[in-house]
Amino acid sequence: MSFPAIARVICCMFLATLPLADAGAQPAALAAASTSSPPRTDAELASEVGRIAQAYEALGRFSGSVLVARGGREVFAQGYGPADRAGGVTATPDTRFDIGSLSKQFTAAAILRLESEGRLSVHDPVSRWLPEYPRPAGDQITLHHLLTHTAGLPSLWRRGKLEQVAEDCSPRTIDELIAFSKDLPLDFAPGTEHRYSNSGYMLLAAVVQRVAGMPFDDYLRTALFTPAGLRATGRVLPGEQTAAVAVGYTGYEPDVQPRGCVHPSWHTGEGGLHSTTRDLLRWDQALAAGRVLPPAQLTKFYAPHVQTGRAGRAYAYGWGRFEVHGRPVIHHNGGTTGFIAEFMRFPDDDLLVVVLTNYLPDLAVNVPIDIVRAASAAALGRPYEVPPLPVPIAAAELARFAGVYQAAPGYLLRVDTAGGRLIAEAQGEHSWSISTVAAQRALNPASDTLAAGMRIIRAFVDGDVPTLRAALAPARRAEVSDESLLFLRTLMETDRAFGPVRAVSPLRIIPDATGSFVDARVTFAHGEWFLRAELDPENRLSGWYYGRTLPSRVELVSLGGGEFLVDGFRWDEPDRRVRFTLRDGRAAEMVIDDPDGVIVAPRREQ
Repeated sequence: MSFPAIARVICCMFLATLPLADAGAQPAALAAASTSSPPRTDAELASEVGRIAQAYEALGRFSGSVLVARGGREVFAQGYGPADRAGGVTATPDTRFDIGSLSKQFTAAAILRLESEGRLSVHDPVSRWLPEYPRPAGDQITLHHLLTHTAGLPSLWRRGKLEQVAEDCSPRTIDELIAFSKDLPLDFAPGTEHRYSNSGYMLLAAVVQRVAGMPFDDYLRTALFTPAGLRATGRVLPGEQTAAVAVGYTGYEPDVQPRGCVHPSWHTGEGGLHSTTRDLLRWDQALAAGRVLPPAQLTKFYAPHVQTGRAGRAYAYGWGRFEVHGRPVIHHNGGTTGFIAEFMRFPDDDLLVVVLTNYLPDLAVNVPIDIVRAASAAALGRPYEVPPLPVPIAAAELARFAGVYQAAPGYLLRVDTAGGRLIAEAQGEHSWSISTVAAQRALNPASDTLAAGMRIIRAFVDGDVPTLRAALAPARRAEVSDESLLFLRTLMETDRAFGPVRAVSPLRIIPDATGSFVDARVTFAHGEWFLRAELDPENRLSGWYYGRTLPSRVELVSLGGGEFLVDGFRWDEPDRRVRFTLRDGRAAEMVIDDPDGVIVAPRREQ
């Protein structure tokens, strides 16, 4: 089963807690071939990493910066695509990107730096440093609990608080942020569970500020950034946009949109920082050299303190611990509107891979971790896959494929040429998608699966966290945060151009090897979204997905030899391949290689 894309939720998240950025998952089946080789020389590795990143850029799925280092030395660093489309600025290794929850490692390091100076202990209760924090929670929760997401703190984005934080570009103090959630009851007793929480790292920032006797940002700069030699890490305030700062984008061509104003103070401690791939390498080098933390605190920094509830996964202080390619990794990532950041270190191999992106359409949210996996596999001599490169095709040749094709009853595909591209648009009863036509089930109003799926989808629309948490499959409950369950409601509150919800209507049920997908259309006063609930065999929630626009229009990318890649699907679905059968110089039928079988769509005469 596939899982949710949370990347455009306005709050920063550790995406690796969700299978969206599961570094152990297989990438989507878009690769031309599997490749493996012995570990490469630095020059060979640099060439191969460039080939990997370029392939994603050529498909229109990536803009950003990629860096690979071995033995603490930069092996490869390159920017791809636009950092600022309006300004005509290209991304470089020194472009500053919003790094979202990668910021948490700096908050954790600040706490450990203060501990190394004897000014606090990670076992101190919150009430020692914030006596105004409500009791008994303030006495029960320790800094260790906050660092490991085991405090039981409720989400800042709990329903009922959203209206206070939506559409606000003004700064907020840490005390104001904490006030949003401090009076809510704990979700569980401190130390008894692990549940990812941004609120905990906001509290840690407040502790740093109180103990250090200076603003949180000032302490990060003087105690961490300056000793580490970081040149471009820190907050970027509204109005401080320069050519060195990337603009975040969402949506698809030609409707790519820059993100709106997001004041970094809303994410103090848990996000809100910008950095570059080269600065993050400098940070890694400084940690290894002992310029930031002494050995005792560095050990605590990386140690796997708690299990996350997923097999083989643990959480350190601002880091995830698990294995990739059969090797242990130290990893974290971050996602916020228009940006995803990935930082993966292989300690036993002295290998570092950093990928920062500023382009986030639905289908591209897994691209950064796919690049990390492929680049690290190339360095380690493990198998990996690279997307196929588009092959240019003449406009006259493209015109032979234009026409209307009957893919299924009530399901038409109109293929047109536009600007040297071949575009397929679904029409008719199933105009919302071109995928898995062969697998659709007729909607049965009496279906228990349909009822369960629609109940869950309506709970997403309403922001009904208790219903959603009760519906979760047991294996998912500990690892799914309230922030992720509130993603849709948060977007509704922060992007009000759509207006109020007018209807929530079912679209289809698709059987899957491990359950079913229930798909629905959410209709607003001005637009609509697509929402999927992914259910296990007991109709419990195992994953979800949404799209701001229904995926009815996609590009057919030429791969040469009369084969096309259907580009425009979700990140976690296999890419479809399309072929056309030609008769008398024009296409007579369209053949779609679907996971559920080959679909032959004859041309309809107009």
